[in-house]
Amino acid sequence: MAAPYLVPALQAGATVLDLKGISEYNKNLSEDAKAEAADAMFTAKQLEANAKAVKAQGTRSAYFQRKQGETAESDARARMAAGGGGVDTEKLAEFKSVTDYNVMAQLYDSERRAKGLSEQAGAKRREAALAMKRAKRKKKSYIGTILSGSASIYNSMPGD
Repeated sequence: MAAPYLVPALQAGATVLDLKGISEYNKNLSEDAKAEAADAMFTAKQLEANAKAVKAQGTRSAYFQRKQGETAESDARARMAAGGGGVDTEKLAEFKSVTDYNVMAQLYDSERRAKGLSEQAGAKRREAALAMKRAKRKKKSYIGTILSGSASIYNSMPGD
């Protein structure tokens, strides 16, 4: 009568071996997810640093645009005064207007590019979070597989 217990015992042994394989798979899955998440976070940090650099570069370029405009306005004022015809305020206002436009355009462009990089960084962070969630879902799926396998072994054992 020992034969009816032999099949469930072999199934239990196979399940234990499966559990070890699943455990190893879960460990590798978790390590892969962590590596994928770390890679995405590193890329996100690089993108954020690039966004800050673009913004700083734009601010610096705008500063130099302003300086060039002020120099051009000053030179124009000096030439007008040296020419003896007086200072044309409309012409000076036009210089100032063009300078202001160039500065604002430079700031807007750098801000727009920095925002694009920041949005890419946010997408990478979400990618990292999703990688970890995927790994957790797969682990839960394997735990369900283990539990159903254990239940089938228990059900296959002969009753009293």
